[in-house]
Amino acid sequence: MKLRFLGAATTVTGSQFLLTTERARVIIDCGMFQGAPAESARNRLPLAYDPRTIDAIVLTHAHLDHCGYLPVVVREGYAGTVWTTHPSVELVRLVLVDSGKVQAEQAKVRRRRAKQALRNGGPGAPPPRVAEGDDHERAMRGQPPVLQTESLDHGWIDVPPANGTIVVNLGDCMQAWTNDRYRAAVHRVVPMTRQRRFSIPYFSNPSRDAMVEPVAELCDGAPRYRAFAWREFMAARAYDNFTDLGVEDTQVTDFRVGAN
Repeated sequence: MKLRFLGAATTVTGSQFLLTTERARVIIDCGMFQGAPAESARNRLPLAYDPRTIDAIVLTHAHLDHCGYLPVVVREGYAGTVWTTHPSVELVRLVLVDSGKVQAEQAKVRRRRAKQALRNGGPGAPPPRVAEGDDHERAMRGQPPVLQTESLDHGWIDVPPANGTIVVNLGDCMQAWTNDRYRAAVHRVVPMTRQRRFSIPYFSNPSRDAMVEPVAELCDGAPRYRAFAWREFMAARAYDNFTDLGVEDTQVTDFRVGAN
């Protein structure tokens, strides 16, 4: 028997536990995270399990932080029974309907604020100053390094900005897709407090069900990585960000063939 804590750990909301036995996989409670923005943001993380593999869900009671995540789990594929008491069935129905209305109103507010932000930075707003010529080189030299990479010999080292260059983050899964032909360097960004840092996404994330595995044409011999779902990788990364699991943060090398 194994019990995995998926919520209500390092916090008091988002109650959810995965109980695995030889006979079944059961989710106990399915709650929303509530409170500060950093807590609520956890509701948008990928699920740490495939709902289609769950045999049953048991709710201990009808508080939102114990039942509010049920719609997400059902949307992602759970089609089994939700077990709880008769009074809780009626209360859960009311709680979920009310929660849906609140979230719809919050979504309207976020969209309205996003439109206002676009208007504030749209036509008529003064363009940012772009340094040219020698000014550009001096600006680059005077900018503190914001990117660091991990060196085997010296630990974390600065990657200073260089005139006429950009840094492209290939992404960890590119390493698996290309069977190590392209490596994703372990890196981190130093917080910016006095000036802006610009970051442009080159590619969109794949769908949650997309499978990542080495391209056959790039495998000289056997593939070095096992196939894994994008949701599996992102869930491991997300829980690393919010919970001290007592191990090193998840890396794409954890999905190598033969990795523990």
